[in-house]
Amino acid sequence: GNDIGTITTNALGLNYSDKWGSKVNFSGSYFFNNTENRLRQVTNRQTVINETTTQNYQETLLNSVQSFNHRANARIEVDLNEKNSLIITPNISIQSNNTVNDRDALTLANDTDSLSSLRSINRAETTSYNIGNNITYRYKFDKKGRTFSTDISTSWNNRDQTSDLLAASLDYRRNQIDTTLQETYLLSNGFNYRVNGTWTEPLSEKSIATVGYQVSNNKTDSDQKTRVLNDENIAVLDTALSNEFNNKFITHRLRTGYAYTNAGWNLNLNLDYQYAKLDNEAFFPTEGVFVRDFNNVLPSANISYRDRESGLNFRIRYRTNTDEPSVSQLQNVVNNQNPLNLSVGNPNLAQSFQNSI
Repeated sequence: GNDIGTITTNALGLNYSDKWGSKVNFSGSYFFNNTENRLRQVTNRQTVINETTTQNYQETLLNSVQSFNHRANARIEVDLNEKNSLIITPNISIQSNNTVNDRDALTLANDTDSLSSLRSINRAETTSYNIGNNITYRYKFDKKGRTFSTDISTSWNNRDQTSDLLAASLDYRRNQIDTTLQETYLLSNGFNYRVNGTWTEPLSEKSIATVGYQVSNNKTDSDQKTRVLNDENIAVLDTALSNEFNNKFITHRLRTGYAYTNAGWNLNLNLDYQYAKLDNEAFFPTEGVFVRDFNNVLPSANISYRDRESGLNFRIRYRTNTDEPSVSQLQNVVNNQNPLNLSVGNPNLAQSFQNSI
């Protein structure tokens, strides 16, 4: 949902922890919340066409979102012996949303001449779930600071959405009214996994080196079908608004790191190499395969200092990361929820790269 507007929230949480025998610690939680978000938003946007022509877009949007969320988590810690330990953290979440958008918009030329106007109401009902699990295994060697750990994460998700759009737009220059009455059904299924192995080696009493390898795969299948009423009031499939699309994003990452601690100073330096492959396949309305490869060097650093006597402390962080485009950004299907501001996905999108300090 949105994080702006007037939000009403009701929440309930339960926590439980116990020790099972001498080697197993268990903790679990359940959380439920119901939120209602009401938003009234006014937009004024000006686009400069040339030195003498501007285009102004004015919009009033009434938005209402009601959501119900259930989330359960558990953590099981098993000390197999002095050198071996195991941590298992399963989780599940279930969500349902009801959304209503009421939009009233007008497009003007040079603040005076009306070009087009729109009135639309969009309703959507969405249910989704996510089931995940993470297993971490650690082994401590006799040498202090030398460890090996590996973790395996898996996640399954499903999203089921039914929406309808009722809209009327007026083209003032052609004196033409267009109406839209459509229903869209979207089904999205995803599965992803991540396998990671890490080795730590002490270099001195105050420093330690890290090396690791990670492989992951994020796979999503999406099927969107939109039906509109034709002139005979019969619901027919609109291929411009429908799409079947599969997306896979596979990454291989080699990680190296160095950590140093002394007299209040903490230094962490990391340098990773990542190879990623974006593999997309479209099945409907047209077939196509889109494959892209990416190679990135990803440095990061964290420097901090703390003086307990004077209270002086500071921290500097630098990060780089990549992010693959979502299925909705990749699908070559028109989004006409606002007929005055159409958008379409691009299956040839590349990943994003970010630097942050």
